[in-house]
Amino acid sequence: KKKKRAKARAKIQFYETAVDFGEIMQGDTVDFKFIFKNVGKAPLEILQAIGTCGCTRPSFPFIPIEPGEEGYIGVKYISKGKEGFQDPSINVESNGSAQSIDLIMKGFVKVPEKEEAKDSIKSNEKKKGKGSPESLLDKMVKDTITTAIDSSEQKQ
Repeated sequence: KKKKRAKARAKIQFYETAVDFGEIMQGDTVDFKFIFKNVGKAPLEILQAIGTCGCTRPSFPFIPIEPGEEGYIGVKYISKGKEGFQDPSINVESNGSAQSIDLIMKGFVKVPEKEEAKDSIKSNEKKKGKGSPESLLDKMVKDTITTAIDSSEQKQ
């Protein structure tokens, strides 16, 4: 009786499959790397990584990861137009797992308040220096208005 030899297989093992990015402001971008290791005996191939929405953009290695080596699924989460609790995920398919694996990012996207926006505009006005284009334009407009007022007063 001959013993059947098990075929060498790749096996993917993520160090973590979920990350909490905390609280961010609307419009911020979060970059994260989900690191994995090939704990199998054959080269590991990532077949695809798909985000649940356009706000989650994954990248993955196109070359096989040798046994004992590490790789990562890079994820860029773009919070533009998002608000409140968010939990986008990335579905990863490889030859190292019979089923696909979901990688989850979660956090809270805070929308700037209108008062904060006004304060931000005020602080930007204070930051304008004498040589900045904005302050030069302001000066030109004021000079033009002053000249127009002066000339209209002289006509009377």
